[in-house]
Amino acid sequence: MKETVLTVGHHRREQELCPVECALVHKFNYVASHHVRYSKATSDIMRLFGIFPVILVRNIYDCVVSLRDHLFRESLDIPQAYVPRNFRALTTERQFDYIVDFIIPWYASFFASWNEYDGPAIRLSYERLVQDFPTEIERILNAIGFAASRRQIQSALEQVNPGERRFNVGRVGRGLEMLSGHQIERIRKQFSFYASIPALDTVLGDSPESICNLNGKQRFA
Repeated sequence: MKETVLTVGHHRREQELCPVECALVHKFNYVASHHVRYSKATSDIMRLFGIFPVILVRNIYDCVVSLRDHLFRESLDIPQAYVPRNFRALTTERQFDYIVDFIIPWYASFFASWNEYDGPAIRLSYERLVQDFPTEIERILNAIGFAASRRQIQSALEQVNPGERRFNVGRVGRGLEMLSGHQIERIRKQFSFYASIPALDTVLGDSPESICNLNGKQRFA
């Protein structure tokens, strides 16, 4: 499979799917990774070009800590919010405050918007992914009809250039260890507006399994 980009540019731009870019790679088997919230336009483009979404969610407190690491290692330009240019000079507490107040609302919107998607998809929890990466990859491949043995998957994983993995610490629980009680409460308050979504406890750390059962009426593999 090719690794490709289905949007026009990155930087601080929301990574919306671009029909032109989708058309250019339509004849290939490919993988594309995007930070994009669900919308009717996104649904229409996926349906038009036969795009099968793999929707990854993670414990939201761990997301905060991981995102802070990302902003130190890579660019401050991200699609979720305009990060202040002096971010790295702020205290750790202020850095977490910024992420909680300005970026986590985007994550809440991402989570809630994809709850409306009713097409075929794979929904993964980050926690299960890091626990058994080959099994989750196998799930994805089976869902799209791309046969591969466990040995082939493991062999492919071993060939990935470590410099291209962009894999951070990958440890569950860092968020609760590093965030203050007040910061955690602010996060929970933001997500409380979506309390009716069945899998909310997944991102809040209450049940890592429930993401796979989100809205039983929907056609998830």
